Amino acid sequence: MKDAASWWSQRRPEILSDFYTEIYGRMPESLPKVTWEVTAVNESGAVRTKTIVGHIDNSAYPEVTPAGAPQF
Repeated sequence: MKDAASWWSQRRPEILSDFYTEIYGRMPESLPKVTWEVTAVNESGAVRTKTIVGHIDNSAYPEVTPAGAPQF
């Protein structure tokens, strides 16, 4: 690269592409939709906690049943 403009238009996109594929990983083209539901709200003084549950749309692959919820 001989100047900032050529770096910005050529090398920067290459670096970003490598970062997205190597650091973040590749995302599937068709991700299932996830909807979130608040299932409980607990209040203790000034602290409010919410329990949320994610529901994954597995209609594209009904044989796969996501199960389990992380406990925080």
